[in-house]
Amino acid sequence: MHLLPADVDRDRAWQTRMWDRFYDHYVQEPMQKIVGDRLRPEGKADAYGVDLATAQLRQAYGAMERLRDPKRSTTMPPRSAVIA
Repeated sequence: MHLLPADVDRDRAWQTRMWDRFYDHYVQEPMQKIVGDRLRPEGKADAYGVDLATAQLRQAYGAMERLRDPKRSTTMPPRSAVIA
């Protein structure tokens, strides 16, 4: 079973997958924690969890901003650096 067509640019596919994982784990997850906490009943808030999620979200935004700098690379590490 092939998950990618034979003629696909595997490096580009790798970049796309890594950014997808980055946003899922480092942006969406903490954002859900923060929003979910706002929906909790009064007196049931998790201030500590929201603080951790906010810190993680700030780090993720910082990483994205650094990668937007034209003097820096705009890509994730090469696949070979991650998979031995």
